[in-house]
Amino acid sequence: MKRSPGICLLLFLLTIILSCSSTAKKKPAAADPPVQLQPGKFYESIASLSDPSVTYALYIPSDYTHSKKFPVVVLFDPHAKGTIPVKRFQDLAEKYRFILIGSNNSENGQPTEETSRIVSALWNELENRYSVDQRMIYTSGFSGRSRIASMLAMFMGGIRGVIACGAGLPTTDKPSSNHFDYFGIVGNADFNMWEMRDLEKNLRSSLPGRQVGGIRHALLIFNGIHGWPDAEVYEKAIQWQLLNAMDDTIIPSDPKVRMDFSEGWTRLERKGIIIKPSLEDEKIHDKELALQNKFAEAFYSKDIGWWQRQIRQLKSIKGVPPGDTLMNHRLASYIGLLCYSVSHRALAARNSELLENTIKVYELIEPQNTEIPKLKEQLKTLR
Repeated sequence: MKRSPGICLLLFLLTIILSCSSTAKKKPAAADPPVQLQPGKFYESIASLSDPSVTYALYIPSDYTHSKKFPVVVLFDPHAKGTIPVKRFQDLAEKYRFILIGSNNSENGQPTEETSRIVSALWNELENRYSVDQRMIYTSGFSGRSRIASMLAMFMGGIRGVIACGAGLPTTDKPSSNHFDYFGIVGNADFNMWEMRDLEKNLRSSLPGRQVGGIRHALLIFNGIHGWPDAEVYEKAIQWQLLNAMDDTIIPSDPKVRMDFSEGWTRLERKGIIIKPSLEDEKIHDKELALQNKFAEAFYSKDIGWWQRQIRQLKSIKGVPPGDTLMNHRLASYIGLLCYSVSHRALAARNSELLENTIKVYELIEPQNTEIPKLKEQLKTLR
């Protein structure tokens, strides 16, 4: 089954995104930015020049000038809150002289055409408004928008690397038509941890060495939940991407970055921030995936009494062995994701019975979730 409410639109984006890219490249580059923005300042919302309804959070480093070229990271948040990653990572952008752009429009579950329009407007900004090093364009996303960040690299082209947080590659039978560097980040309490672990293993075992099918890859597992990582974790991904650019002679070699990457990784491991998976963790893998499938099917076959018993057990009983405690947390979060996904499927099918049951499960697993009141109002329209 599909693991993200936004995953269903990914396959449809292939041809649309490609056409967006070719259109944007026909536009001439501007000599100077039409609006002078202050370097070193965080902006919550900048309107796109080509489509003012598309906005983004922005940080440009304090030494930014239009006469130099700067690398850029384009960030996609699943709730269209580009301010969150840009503000969180702005000190890294200052330290490593990156431009950060965080979409305030792109979100999980939106129509395909809307995502296409947003991507087109953002890429027009990169080409016409800012002094961007076209050899160092990176995309990054969290959860379902992580898959969008990867899809752009796979099929649009012109993207040097991806920093994927909390979700892996999009589900597609079409092989990537481009080469890019892929750095995955996931929490050990994230319900997508196994997906990203399996992806890394598949990439690693396909061919010897780190270069597999044009994708250099690495995975960092941190001590945390399904969310954007802290800056000290995300910094490892930035450094890794820079080291690859140095290895490929795109930028001059910097021994300090290489040393900071290695020593910083070891330091974070010692502090328990970066996690080394144990053999006990591996034993949980099959058990957890089987339970995920069980819960996914249960929306269509089990009553609310069954759900009450299952959720009570997940929330009140610590796992034995200890690794099961994290598994229970991941499963509880996974059920929350399923509630979001199944409820929207029920709405699309106008299935009031399924929607009502899913809302009840939602209230058990995530009683404070802001989606619940909205779904209750939508349920009334189906009756």
